[in-house]
Amino acid sequence: MIAIFFSSLTATVAAKEILVFKCDTVRNKTIKISRIGDRIFYSYGKDQNKDVEIEKDLYRSDIPGMFSDGIIMANKSGPYIYNTISFDKDEHEYIVTALSEINVASEKIFSGIYVQKNGIQREKTKCQEGTIKKNFESLYK
Repeated sequence: MIAIFFSSLTATVAAKEILVFKCDTVRNKTIKISRIGDRIFYSYGKDQNKDVEIEKDLYRSDIPGMFSDGIIMANKSGPYIYNTISFDKDEHEYIVTALSEINVASEKIFSGIYVQKNGIQREKTKCQEGTIKKNFESLYK
């Protein structure tokens, strides 16, 4: 009986959804990345009507403990530190980026999504100020 309880408890903990990133865009849609176990999930759209939903492995299968391709954490580029996670679907790539300020005026930072089709940028949608929730540290646990 005790073994069944702990087995059930472990399954419940493993299935817990953890918010990694979320914001409302200037187009009145929501960008969201969450994690359940070793999978990450991306969605874009309104609560009940998602335009795009994609999932991928958090880690590479060939190198244990190494993030999958398209996951770049705490990368420094010029005056910025940013976290980027990209998701592929058909010929589209959805690149969610959250920049953090380092000695640069706040209007210069970009958090939002770039959409590319066949390697060519088609869209750039910015998050609305004050709606950004970041928890990229949760990917390291």
